[in-house]
Amino acid sequence: TFNTDGTQLATAGFDNRVCLWSVEMGKPLHSIHADVPILSLVWLPKTGNILLCGAQDGSIASLKIGQDFVDATGGWAHWCPVERLAVEDAHAGRVASGAHDELYIWAVGQGEWARLAALPRPTDTLTSKDRNVIVTSIHWMSTEQTLLATYMFHGVVLYDTASWSIICAFNVNGVIADASLRPGDTEIALSNASLGFDIYSLKSGSPQYFLPTEVKHRRAIPVLFNHGGNTLVGGSTTGEVFVWEINTRRRHQTLHLLGKLSVIATDTSHAGPQIT
Repeated sequence: TFNTDGTQLATAGFDNRVCLWSVEMGKPLHSIHADVPILSLVWLPKTGNILLCGAQDGSIASLKIGQDFVDATGGWAHWCPVERLAVEDAHAGRVASGAHDELYIWAVGQGEWARLAALPRPTDTLTSKDRNVIVTSIHWMSTEQTLLATYMFHGVVLYDTASWSIICAFNVNGVIADASLRPGDTEIALSNASLGFDIYSLKSGSPQYFLPTEVKHRRAIPVLFNHGGNTLVGGSTTGEVFVWEINTRRRHQTLHLLGKLSVIATDTSHAGPQIT
């Protein structure tokens, strides 16, 4: 994930390391070793130098990045691995964290965290009642006081950010591995672990169109709106990154990576020239 001004890229994974890279030089700046795998990363937008890290053991760490130092603070937050983090742009002091069926809201102060709310689980349906509840993405909506969360088997749920109650929800056909909000909050792109990429209307909760891609095996493949929502970037299990034009629904470009590895992470910097 890129920092606010696009000068640094943070990466993490199952090797228990968080690495910070200079985008301009393409070289590592810092390497921080943790005791467990790091599963999620997000920068605090108004600071530019504070990185939040969600860990496999349920803890969340805050890394303050200096030119030649890194200060780490944090502690236990969830019973399950913290796979999703999202910061509210309008209030950089509020953070949402997702760990399987746990979706919490935090107030982040000067090195101190306070839990504001534990959000209700989605309602079971005939197709999801025997399935685990797993958060797969979290989004603070800009146009309304609304938080949106997607669940692997329980569809899309919208929460009121004043009462933290469920406003509405809709189910989808398939398994949601990841999601991206289109700017303006009119549509959401869903990475369907079984089929490809689905675009849904948030107003009606109905599917708008489908962008097919080859799915060789089920993986959490990322999807990301780019260029003001005019393009969509999607990963794959075949070592390729696909770029679609949304208006024409045409595949604009295919980026081929070395080997046939699964593409499991994408991000875009909007500071200066756009980099994916």
